[in-house]
Amino acid sequence: MEKIRLRAAGQMDAEELFEWRNEEETRKNSFSSEPVQWENHLKWLEKKLSDKNCYFYILTDGSKDMGTIRLDVEPQTRQAAVSYNIKSSCRGKGLGGKILSLAEQKLKEQEGEIPKRIEFLSGSVKPENKASAKCFLKNGYMVVKQDMTEIVYRKKL
Repeated sequence: MEKIRLRAAGQMDAEELFEWRNEEETRKNSFSSEPVQWENHLKWLEKKLSDKNCYFYILTDGSKDMGTIRLDVEPQTRQAAVSYNIKSSCRGKGLGGKILSLAEQKLKEQEGEIPKRIEFLSGSVKPENKASAKCFLKNGYMVVKQDMTEIVYRKKL
């Protein structure tokens, strides 16, 4: 097995991302829990891939893809919203923490504009999503907001 790493997401990932997004557990933990239609997914993916404020990666070991992470930058606040998903057959193996760590490392290694544009990373989790909550805390994120519907984590990059 090759080293686990992040690679840039592309149009060739459309079908796999669609399947992962519509998995029952993914939908249960998502703030938008309705199944996504294929046509809407393709439009969304095209928009994200062409957005200069979106950094979109696939977690891979070289032979299989295991998850995805997306960082959507809000330039005015210099904050990137983190959204990640681990493929159902790969869950429970510590990959949530790994994908968060790799994304942070990737941003820090970037030359030029990217590190200057992002000061904070933030992630929102449903309170019942204990696995994601644990991943954010393990990676040094702090709780900045918590109520009955959402826990917001934040970390200085």
